[in-house]
Amino acid sequence: MPSPSIYIGTDSAAFEKIPPALQSSTFDLLYVTDRKPEHDELNNFTYGYQRSLSSAFGSVTIKLNPTMSWDELVVASQKKKRKQAIELNIAKISELGRYPETPYPLIKDTQEGVIEDPATLVAAQDTNSLFQAELAKRMAIAPKKEVFIYIHGVSNTFADAAYTLAELWHFTGRETVPIIYTWPAGYGGASGYAYDRESGEFTIFHLKQLLRSLAANTEIEKIHILAHSRGTDVISTALRELFIETIASGQDPLLVYRIANLILAAPDIDVAVLSQRMIAERIGSSVDATTIYTSSNDKAIKLSRMLFSSVARLGNLVMQNNNENNSNKSSAVMMQQLLMANNLNIIEMQGTSDSLGHSYFQDNPAVSSDLMMILRYELKPGKENGRPLKAVNKNMWVISDDAYTQAR
Repeated sequence: MPSPSIYIGTDSAAFEKIPPALQSSTFDLLYVTDRKPEHDELNNFTYGYQRSLSSAFGSVTIKLNPTMSWDELVVASQKKKRKQAIELNIAKISELGRYPETPYPLIKDTQEGVIEDPATLVAAQDTNSLFQAELAKRMAIAPKKEVFIYIHGVSNTFADAAYTLAELWHFTGRETVPIIYTWPAGYGGASGYAYDRESGEFTIFHLKQLLRSLAANTEIEKIHILAHSRGTDVISTALRELFIETIASGQDPLLVYRIANLILAAPDIDVAVLSQRMIAERIGSSVDATTIYTSSNDKAIKLSRMLFSSVARLGNLVMQNNNENNSNKSSAVMMQQLLMANNLNIIEMQGTSDSLGHSYFQDNPAVSSDLMMILRYELKPGKENGRPLKAVNKNMWVISDDAYTQAR
């Protein structure tokens, strides 16, 4: 990952406050997955694209190539052009616990009728206790009692997700407890998108299982969630169902789940679908702040729009010409509804990215800088707030390649 613009050419102050226990060029991340475990060609334990009826958690260790000291990594983290490329490689995956398969078995009870098997519920609780113990170890050394969850999109392997979160967590100052939520994607081939999309539907129960567990941990002060591409549909569906459940029980989801930031990067989701979830079903009002990054140059989202005959995909909504036809006029109305939310900001990226224009949240130094300002400092958009974005209206903004270099 290129160094975010805000760190280029600066001193090491951005990394000096990291606790000694976290000052390492080796990354140890917590993961949760419902990918089916397997072994690679070298017989190393890993996870593939097949679906598992049970979710598991564990630790993934990532090392850098070439090997470098912490001080060398800090220097490289502040360079626009590095002397040599830095590769990330998985050194070890350690599964630490596995929940029972879902759905849980049902049994007949003479008094209560059909119920979930009590022994299975106990096993699930025992696994959750192991998860909470592992989480507590990590929170004990984290500067902030906060959790940062990354949820990937289609065509991503377990390793892809791990590398992305490792890089983002490093540049946010390693202040939170990072959790990779990785679902069974990466099927590949002509039918890969269809398989991965259904895997995104399959994983919802297990993602809700994780979010409930985190919500029950009162030591966690805030949760930050970054979802990319199809992962935005996965998280918005899970939150929708959880929030409906929470509201029905008479509780406030904002207080129960303590989600400070929900960030949807290059969202592969129909704008009408998201407007229903964000506004009609109150996802937007149940988190502190939602940020959506879009790009009219996102070729992957354009392809998805064609595939689903979508009026507009949120990931490149701003490219739509509202006078083109009645369908686009309808999308403009839906857009205005989204823009009415006081805690929502939509940011159009007008800059460079990969060949598909789809990974700019990670590979564009200006966008990654803006992410740092949200995740690390929780700043609101606007030059006066330290985020030099160009305002389009009260909560729509444009970010260019030189946004943060000009500010410095």
